[in-house]
Parts: sequence; structure tokens; C-alpha cells
Amino acid sequence: MFKSKVWAFLFLMMTSALSNSFADWSDDIYDHADHFPMQLQGMFATTLVGTCMEPDIKYKRMNGQVEKVSIQNSFLESGKIDIRVGTPYKEDVKSVMNSPIVFIIPGAFNNLDDSQARYLMSLLLKKGYVAITVPNPWGTDFISHGVKKPTGTVSYEGDVIYETFKNSYAYLKRLGFKGDDVRILGVSYGSFLAAMVAAKNSEEENPVNIVDSTILSPPYQLGETISRLDHWVSESRPFINNSLLRALYKLITFCREANISNDSEFEENKAMSLVIGAGFHRELLRSVMLYDKMKNLNKIPGRKLGTFSRKHLLWRKYFTFDKYFETYAPEAKAEMMTEIGDLNYWTQKARDNGFDNFRILTSENDFLNEPVSNFAPNESTITLETGGHYGYRGMSWYKRLLDISY
Repeated sequence: MFKSKVWAFLFLMMTSALSNSFADWSDDIYDHADHFPMQLQGMFATTLVGTCMEPDIKYKRMNGQVEKVSIQNSFLESGKIDIRVGTPYKEDVKSVMNSPIVFIIPGAFNNLDDSQARYLMSLLLKKGYVAITVPNPWGTDFISHGVKKPTGTVSYEGDVIYETFKNSYAYLKRLGFKGDDVRILGVSYGSFLAAMVAAKNSEEENPVNIVDSTILSPPYQLGETISRLDHWVSESRPFINNSLLRALYKLITFCREANISNDSEFEENKAMSLVIGAGFHRELLRSVMLYDKMKNLNKIPGRKLGTFSRKHLLWRKYFTFDKYFETYAPEAKAEMMTEIGDLNYWTQKARDNGFDNFRILTSENDFLNEPVSNFAPNESTITLETGGHYGYRGMSWYKRLLDISY
């Protein structure tokens, strides 16, 4: 342990000049944050406008070549995990092979090819990065690779993502990429995992040179976040059994009428039903049903008949995150309530080992968290007055933020 700490310290000293140019949000970024244009209020309305405005960028329209690659992973039953690797178009091969690298971890329930990761990849390919995206552990893509521990087991999921990070980096090196500087970018639970990756890397004798870890809309304490989500699931219950078609109609109507320059709490109840009911809760059901099937647990009432079964419909309506953990993963919930589920624990662990390059962006009204004042990080944090949970993601302001951040 002493040897690894000494190496980490020396490694930090050797790369300090480079790291310091990236470690903090720059003055330009702080100034940009001061001019955040959203005036719309309400934690759910401000979240949902992000869905309305986020571009749906296809791989073929990106400024680079994007491939699906299977990377070895010993923590999964399949022994592998699928990732996307995007290489930027540049004037010559040498420039491409010297490109910096960014490792992107999307938010909970996001699969490999969902729009969130695609949009981030497209923006960073334009900036000349080799961009790697992975599926989030709560999504069906991740679960389909054969998880060895239940969904929500934070320490295990951190191990899977960290090995994916290391093996992805090694894969690029085998291909001849020369870039030694890696940046990590995570969203929501993906940003929590980004902090874990940085912390785990800081403990290595020969760490990858992570320049910085950018943490967007993080949950601060996962156990508390799960409790808050269940509160909102309960509040949304009159709406969560709506058909997908009806939910889509409500979303289209909301998006047509929403205005980020309006300082009122626009259609907050409608927004809550879509964000929680048609978003988090529906995706939870989808992931749990796959996990139950793959593990042959048969704990879902009326599964064979599906929505034709009253028992199944009642199960869907009253299923919660807490019921998931109670039924499938009680140890995982207990772990979440410890320091393992605390973002500060991982940033401090990294800091103790010489890595302090975290950049956090959050908002005062993110429904995943208690008021931001309860979280007092030493790292650089930008706190927006509004924006909900990653609700800024479709704004030109956000695109500009990433442009000047990378």
C-alpha cells in the first residue's frame, strides 16, 4: 500500500502541469454558468425539458467512425461487455492516433445506443476526442451480459465499470493509439461511477493518467436517492400505469407548450408523471423483469400472461425500488446506506491517493438529492439555481459548456 501511494504521489507530481490546466472549471466556464438561461421552475418540468430538447444524433451523422466492440470483463458471466468506440475524422492518421481519450458513462437505465450517450459522443468527437461509451449497470444491455450480483450492488458495478475502463484503454493501446491523457465524463448514476473509476485508478501502482473526472447531476447518497425516488413513485402512482402511447402523447403535448424562459412551475404534475412514471418506474420494471428471467427466479406474479393478468398489473403498479431491493437484493440496499453509497467517500478516497481533479455540475432542485447545502465537496462544483435532474442537457447553453470544458 505504501509503495502504491508513493507511486501515485510521484505520478501526480510528474503530470501536475498538464493536470492543472484541466483540473478545475475554468473562469470562462464559471462565467458561462452565471448566465444559465433557464428560468422555468419546478424540479420535474425543468428535468423534462431536457428530454424535449436533447438532440437524437445518429452514429452515421457524427464527425467520426463509430464501432461496437466487445471488451473482456471477468466480472460478467458472458466474460465480455459491448462498448462503442468513436474515432474522430482528422486530416491524417497520425493526428487520429494521437487524439486524447474520453470515457463516457451514461445515467441509470441507459443502454449502449440510447440517445444520451450518442449525443455526448457526437459532441466530443467534434472536439477531436476518441470517445468510448458503455451501458449503465441499471440498463437491460448491461444486465443481458450476465451479472454476477444483483442490480444496484454498487461495489460490484464499480468493479465492472472500472475493469471496462482499463480494458478499453488497453484495447486502444493495442490498436496503436498514442494518447495517454484520459478524461472521464459521467451523468447521474454514471457520474457516481465516474468518481469510483477515478478512486480505483488512484490506488493502482501504474495508474492511467486520468486528467479529470466530470460529474454531471450526481446522486450524492445512493440510499437516500432510492428513498426519494420511491416517494416520487408513490406521488406519481395515479399516472404510472398509463399506456406507452398515452405517455408519448403527454410528452409531445408538454414539449410543445414548455418554455424555458417562463419562470412559473409549468405543468409540474404532468411532468412528474412522465419523468417518474413513464421514465424511472417503467425502466425499473423492464430491468427487473429481465434480471428475474435471466436468473430464473420466477418472483414476478402473473408473468406468463403479462398485462392480461390482474396480479401482474397490480405488481407493476405497486412495485417500487425498495420492493426490488427487498425481493432481490437486500444486501445491495444495505451497502448503499454505508459509505460505499456516498459520493464524498469516493472523491475523498481519490484525493487521499493524490487525485483531486473532479468537476461537478448540479442544480438546487435536482429531485434525486436533498438540498445541495447538505453536500459540501472540496472539489470544484457549479450549482445551478434550477435545471432539475440533468434538465439542461438539450440546451445550447450545455453544448457551449462542453465545448469550452473540453
